[in-house]
Amino acid sequence: MFEAIARANEALHMNIELAAPDDFIPPLPDWRQRSVFVARHGEIDFLQYDFCAQALAKIERGHPRYAAIDIPSFRRRVEVAIETAGRAS
Repeated sequence: MFEAIARANEALHMNIELAAPDDFIPPLPDWRQRSVFVARHGEIDFLQYDFCAQALAKIERGHPRYAAIDIPSFRRRVEVAIETAGRAS
């Protein structure tokens, strides 16, 4: 898998990283229950990580780790994202 990601990085001229929302924000309560089932292959289940946690992590992503979150600026970014989404619909 890591070799395939490296090849994709090179071929697409993109930076593809393995990162989870909890690399940027603390895990949200009940994130497991909100993760969406995608498929089962053999004995392995594949799920889409909690969409709410993904959205919040993308907003916060400017910081290297969640320990660095500045709560007031994070709140402002979430509010701006909500306002912007409201204008787009």
